[in-house]
Amino acid sequence: MNLTYIGTVGVSSAGEDILGTLHGGEHEPNRNGLPLHLLTLAPGFRITPGLTAVASIMARSGSGEPSAAEVEEAYLAAEADDRRLRIRVGRFFTPFGRVNLQHFEDGDFVDKPVIHARLFGPEQLSGFGASAAWNPAAAGRRGSVVLSVQDPGGETAHSFLSTPGEEIAGHELAARTPRGLSELLYTVRWQSAGQADAGKDIQFGFSASRGPNASGRDTFTEIVGADLAVSWNPDAAGRENALNWRSEVLHRRYTAGDPDDPAREIVRDRGFVTEAVCNAAPGMRLGARLEAAAGSGGSAGDPERAKRWRLSGNLTRALGKFTSVRLQFNRDVTDHPSLGSANSVWFQLKVSTERGSHESRH
Repeated sequence: MNLTYIGTVGVSSAGEDILGTLHGGEHEPNRNGLPLHLLTLAPGFRITPGLTAVASIMARSGSGEPSAAEVEEAYLAAEADDRRLRIRVGRFFTPFGRVNLQHFEDGDFVDKPVIHARLFGPEQLSGFGASAAWNPAAAGRRGSVVLSVQDPGGETAHSFLSTPGEEIAGHELAARTPRGLSELLYTVRWQSAGQADAGKDIQFGFSASRGPNASGRDTFTEIVGADLAVSWNPDAAGRENALNWRSEVLHRRYTAGDPDDPAREIVRDRGFVTEAVCNAAPGMRLGARLEAAAGSGGSAGDPERAKRWRLSGNLTRALGKFTSVRLQFNRDVTDHPSLGSANSVWFQLKVSTERGSHESRH
């Protein structure tokens, strides 16, 4: 049972309306001088040696806005005795790349990458369904293949059926429900891992998702991505790596409008994020991140089609076993005339009853 509180407050040279666009994530700060409070409860229950129930529930509260709570994940996980096969059934984060699988409270930065907010919306890509992960060399964990099938609707399926009435690239989304197995959200991920030498580990993977979108009667979205993670730990007995470097590249092809629609077009988005976090001193970590996003098609002047760059740097300091603070600076640059550029400083407090990451659950 893990309980985590995250409180964030900061200031920016951008106004409130612009901050809401620059910071598109539901769980990241986007208001000047007003704190954002997040509380996550993550229980896990081992029903039998090979069957586990996992959940993650987050409550969000911000000054001057209504509080809200959501079930991020709630699923049953069954694992074979040799750990080669793992099956999940329920609601879970879509196994796309590395960032989408990471719970917000386990991240090394106060906000989500720009390209993820553009492709996956304010929330992470998730939904009800089932997945199977096959690891042909479980003991050495040298590689795995994951296939998932999920419901493509709801606010957590931004690039797919999403929510009726919303807009993507100027196209209003209609009410559309899957008409069969071919109109579900399918995702496949392949990941390989290999140890370069003592203390160094390299992992790389490829992901692809395909599902219907609600801009037409027979329209679909495809998202592909590649990721790389390198870690270095000179002390094999150490609890944390001395250096973690992660990079991810994503591309979306969004078919907007049916063939008989005069506004029919292919909307494309692409972007990347690369970040490095290192141990600067005992209990102190330094992080740096560079990211970009760009798109083609859609309505002229749409902020979501603008070219975006962001450079971030932060310092995280542990105040004890369960408490840490983080100070982060962001420099945002866009080619949109109303967004321009912005400098922001954020302060974050985190209190957790458990050390470690939910990422291992996936």
